[in-house]
Amino acid sequence: MDSEITYKLILNLFFILFPLFLYQMFWLDRYQRNIQSPWFICALAATSLLLCMSFPYISSQGYFFDLRHVPFIIGMLYGGLRVGLVLLVTLLGYRALIGGDGLLLSIMMGLMSYVSIMMLRARYRTWNAKQRVSYGTLLAIMYSILVLGSLTVTNSSVSADLSVFALQYISIHAVSVWLTIYFVEMMRRNFKMREQIVQSEKLKVISELAASVSHEVRNPLTVTKGFIQLLRGIDLTEEKKTQFIELSLAELERAQKIITDYLSLAKDHEGEIEKLNIADELNYIVSVMAPYALFQQVEMQVHIQEPHFVNADRQRLRQCFINLSKNCIEAMPAGGLLTIHSQRQGDQLVICMKDTGIGMTQAEISQLGTPFFTTKREKGTGLGMMLIFNVIKELRGQVRVDSEKHRGTTFTITIPGIERESAN
Repeated sequence: MDSEITYKLILNLFFILFPLFLYQMFWLDRYQRNIQSPWFICALAATSLLLCMSFPYISSQGYFFDLRHVPFIIGMLYGGLRVGLVLLVTLLGYRALIGGDGLLLSIMMGLMSYVSIMMLRARYRTWNAKQRVSYGTLLAIMYSILVLGSLTVTNSSVSADLSVFALQYISIHAVSVWLTIYFVEMMRRNFKMREQIVQSEKLKVISELAASVSHEVRNPLTVTKGFIQLLRGIDLTEEKKTQFIELSLAELERAQKIITDYLSLAKDHEGEIEKLNIADELNYIVSVMAPYALFQQVEMQVHIQEPHFVNADRQRLRQCFINLSKNCIEAMPAGGLLTIHSQRQGDQLVICMKDTGIGMTQAEISQLGTPFFTTKREKGTGLGMMLIFNVIKELRGQVRVDSEKHRGTTFTITIPGIERESAN
């Protein structure tokens, strides 16, 4: 008999804990909401309650012993009085449907449990997890003792039978409530931690976005400022002034486009794909970056063997090349040479930017393209380099970096090209 009692009660414990594990594994991890919805708690508790009552231990006198009051207690403590009332009606209705001896005792114990929990539930909500576990465990012990005591008083013939498994019944009741409340409190704590993590991630994204916008907009504004300063020169021809004004307007438009892109960052990027001549784009980059390079005492050289064409978004490709050339220029604080050349290798276009700057270690190279990693210390954010890698990845291309400390760096960009006839 001992083994059958233990088996039935442990099976009941499984019916109580298994829905919680399913909820944690397959529902909470995906949706992370309604963890405290009263009617969801009611559904879980009612399911466990009905399963426990469907697989009871039946004594030789016909009395039913199970853990039905464990999900009832948990459901009422966490779901509220209305949930407790629904569970009480479910418990008593199913018990009446099953029939047999002990129905009156079940009704009495159910009403006593409901009233006792109702009286202390308000205080239960203010307690910490340890206090809740202690109270629930004490409640389960008191309930199981009352059940056994009531049976002994009303029917003396069962007292000898009850003494055999009384300790098991009380112990498993207490352990069941302890485990269930512990797991529920752990789930609640984890859920709150996830909410805090999500909130902190949102704030982090906002700060990163603000830093990114500032970084990307600063480039065209710096270039525009340089052209405006050059326009103050008294020996400029009208052609030069017109050229500088047009370049300044183009850079301001690029800044506006950058802001627009970041405002729509939540959406998939849908740029205007065009057939672009890489030679024209690189020459534009040289024109835009020439004042900045001159200020940094950097000479720029461009070598293009023949026109090469690629399908790309003009603004994003220009932004990519400007970021890369600016990084190369800033890597030569004492001046130097920036060489840009492109060539075709099969169906691929290979664009190289080589500087004679401070170079990087292998450890620094391995972190290029990750957010907020920079070799510029306080001046950089790493977002410009991240954009470069993202744009080239969008073009199904690759970026290779070769560098040695104090000997310069070479960026080799490989992207799919198209035939000149296709471009026409």
